[in-house]
Amino acid sequence: MKKFLIPAFVLGLAFVFTGALAAELDPAKKLFEEKCGNCHPTEKSAAVSKDPKILADTVKLMMSKKVGFISDADAKIITDYLLKIGGK
Repeated sequence: MKKFLIPAFVLGLAFVFTGALAAELDPAKKLFEEKCGNCHPTEKSAAVSKDPKILADTVKLMMSKKVGFISDADAKIITDYLLKIGGK
């Protein structure tokens, strides 16, 4: 039984590590998680409308909730990232 648990454990660690590494390698994802994940579960925020205008308006609305927390440049990056991932 032990010989099956060790590979499963190592495989689980690999999945966790690769997920963390993917976030580290994608600066837009990291920014999205830092800014949007501060108030929302990122899975919920990532599943929003894929209409560019609606997304931009939603990000602007969030910017108004905490003035100065998300810059205009950050808002563009976040909006583009949400469009890119398309509900993933």
